[in-house]
Amino acid sequence: MQVIVAHEDLQAIAGIAAQSPSVQSFIDGIGLYLNDSPLRVERVFVSLQTLHPAFRARTYLWKKQTPEIRIVEWPHGLRNRPGYDDSPDYHVHTSRAEFRVRNLQEVQTHSCELYDKLRDEGYTDYLMVPLIFLDGTVNTLSIATRLPGGFPEDGLVRFRELIDVLAVAVERYSALETVSITLGTYLGRGASREVMRGKIRAGHG
Repeated sequence: MQVIVAHEDLQAIAGIAAQSPSVQSFIDGIGLYLNDSPLRVERVFVSLQTLHPAFRARTYLWKKQTPEIRIVEWPHGLRNRPGYDDSPDYHVHTSRAEFRVRNLQEVQTHSCELYDKLRDEGYTDYLMVPLIFLDGTVNTLSIATRLPGGFPEDGLVRFRELIDVLAVAVERYSALETVSITLGTYLGRGASREVMRGKIRAGHG
């Protein structure tokens, strides 16, 4: 079935991407946009696998009431947190499908601490979706709201139509960062900056 994304949503995402020099600022823009939508999103979480010599993944947490995005880098060799096998991340990584937790206020104590934390912070509904890159890598994006009754279904329909577009945008930032990190690792910061600015010609040092 062909998915038709609302023109205003595409235009908004394109505008956010055009004004965002980094994935952090893009996530901030997306968070504000979704907060202003019928979904009333107040929490956005993005987890990206990263090609980096020091860490294997990076997570970004945006909250409406917090001025700065919280970034966590997961070192190579670090085992997953307790409760991971019961977490939304595990389900999405393994199934490549969305995972929703409705009625968060009714969730009892769980081995995945995230549910307890979301409930205690007043969230009512939670949805995690896969961001699948062209190489098959499964990354994740989740949204949460405090709306009584949870996410409105018509708002979720529009959000689901945006997932592929969001994946493409995030993959662009990830690819640019990978290139910058790789060049910086092997060429050094100064030389890598020159290459990224287009100063790369055969025969030139």
